[in-house]
Amino acid sequence: MSSIGFVSENQDLILLVLTVGAVFLIAWNVYLQIEVSRLKKNANILFSGKKASDLEEVILGQIEKIKGLEQAVISLKDMDQRIIDALSYAVQKVGMVRFNPFGEVGGNQSFAVAFLDNYNSGVIILSLYSRDGVRIYAKPVQKGKSEYQLSKEEEEALQIAMKR
Repeated sequence: MSSIGFVSENQDLILLVLTVGAVFLIAWNVYLQIEVSRLKKNANILFSGKKASDLEEVILGQIEKIKGLEQAVISLKDMDQRIIDALSYAVQKVGMVRFNPFGEVGGNQSFAVAFLDNYNSGVIILSLYSRDGVRIYAKPVQKGKSEYQLSKEEEEALQIAMKR
C-alpha cells in the first residue's frame, strides 16, 4: 500500500505542476495578445491606410517629412536669433527719479526718466513742474553717456537704468 500512496503523491505533484504551467501559459497568452494588439495599432498608424508593400514609400515619405522639419527648425532658429538681435535695441532698462526743483511747489511733481536698450543707449526725459507750467526736455544717450550736460536727477535716473 505504500507504493499506492507514493503514486498518489506523484500524481498530486504532477497535477500541481500542470496547473501552475497552465496558469502561466494562459497569462503568457494574454500578454502576447496585448502586445500583438499594440503592434497592430502601431502598424496601422505607420501605414495609415497603405498596404505593407508600400513600406518603402512610407519610410521615404517619413524621411522627407523629417528633412522638412529639420529645415523648419533651422529657419526658426535663424528667426529667433534675428528677434533676439532686434530686441537688444528695444527699451529694456528704465530708471526714474521724482524730485522737487522749486521750493514753492510741493509734491515732487517733476521727474527724470531714462529709457535704455541693452547697450545703454536711449533717451532721458526730464519734466520740470512749476506753477507757471510744465517744461519737458529730452536728451539722447549713447553707451551710457550723453553729449548734453545732465542734471543730478538725470544722472541718477541714468545710473538706476544702467544697473537693471
